[in-house]
Amino acid sequence: MGLHRCKSFILSFLLSLLSLSVMAQQDSGKGRPNPPDFLVKEPKPMPLWMQYEQKVEEPLSAVTARLKQVGNQPFQIDTIQYNGVNAIDIVLMGDGYTDVEQEKFSRDAKRCISYLFEISPFNRYVSFFNVYALHVLSQESGISHPGVWQANEEGTHTMRCPENSKMPIITKKTFFGVSLDGWGVHRLTGMWNKQNARDLLRVYFPKCKVPGILSNTEEYGGAGGEILIATCNGQSSEIYVHEFAHLFGDLADEYFGGDVYIDEKPNMSRKGDSLSVRWRHWLDDEEVGIYPHHGSRQAEKTFKPTQATETSKYCKMEKLGKEFCPVCRERLVEAIHEQVNLIESASPLDTVLAPLSKSEKLTFSLEKIYRAKGNRCKITWFVDGKLWAADTTRISLSGKELTPEKAHIVEVCVEDVCSFVRTGNHETFHTSKHRWNIARKR
Repeated sequence: MGLHRCKSFILSFLLSLLSLSVMAQQDSGKGRPNPPDFLVKEPKPMPLWMQYEQKVEEPLSAVTARLKQVGNQPFQIDTIQYNGVNAIDIVLMGDGYTDVEQEKFSRDAKRCISYLFEISPFNRYVSFFNVYALHVLSQESGISHPGVWQANEEGTHTMRCPENSKMPIITKKTFFGVSLDGWGVHRLTGMWNKQNARDLLRVYFPKCKVPGILSNTEEYGGAGGEILIATCNGQSSEIYVHEFAHLFGDLADEYFGGDVYIDEKPNMSRKGDSLSVRWRHWLDDEEVGIYPHHGSRQAEKTFKPTQATETSKYCKMEKLGKEFCPVCRERLVEAIHEQVNLIESASPLDTVLAPLSKSEKLTFSLEKIYRAKGNRCKITWFVDGKLWAADTTRISLSGKELTPEKAHIVEVCVEDVCSFVRTGNHETFHTSKHRWNIARKR
């Protein structure tokens, strides 16, 4: 069973952990250390990517000083791809990679990102992202496998793997303290030292929207949340993409992970009729419908757009190895549109220009715009609100075409026309615009 189904075990494991905790307290003299928070606390719902970039009150000098205390190292940065200041920043950091394993981290990071951009819709939007690999040195290779406190038949207690993995129970000295056995599930990872990750992002990548950590182990595993975690197992790139969709698109799991995850989401709705469900414009797809969740009474009152079977194409939010369904894919494209201004640069640079004489001519141009593979880039030019030209990156305007002693507005609008998006108000909210103000001399 893959990680994407692990959340369904969380609540039951929590109850067992609480009972074991009481028994452990009665078993005196064992010197059991307190486990990290992520091993015992109930997980909170996924934060939106919009909530990640928050105003930080702490001075940057205090953050850098704290980083020096936990390990004064160079933190080398590799730029895997750079597409401009408006592009979305993805950052991957490594945990459990020693100084002699940094080339391995580079290979692992490139493999993970390469897989992301093979998946639709990201394969169309590669040029909309910047990707960086931040090298972090750990004292020891690998990650921790602490186990959970379990009772023995003779009445004593031992730290054991909750799913009987052959990996030895061990604690590693790593920079972020990534560990398996989160919430009593072997494949679910967490971090002991999340503040280290937050500090690095604050110092080096304050605009990062999707931070992630690759953990140096071949064990299958990972986790989502504020900072994505994936192992180096051959299937863990699938986990990364699934969790990426949670964080980036605010998508819900389409399997039952517990009532705590039941909410109104782009791919989860309490409206179950074809006229009002939010994905009604995708019901013409033979695999898209209105399917009830299962797992609890509350879940059965909510609906999802697809149901994964062995032969179905959809959906990665229910079963790893599937494609994103049209509903989830649309939301991921819209999340890209929400963050990227399609106009990277335009000329003239100044937006308030010197007046033109009657005989002068001025050229306005789009120097760089973001274009998605396979999509139409709709470009329209307006002068004083009237359509002037279309499907061109530059226009020329002469003084004789302007009314003397009057202010004029030249505007260019750029829209990514994508068949993956059917929302009726897309053009209103996701058209990038650039304006110049110019006057005509007498």
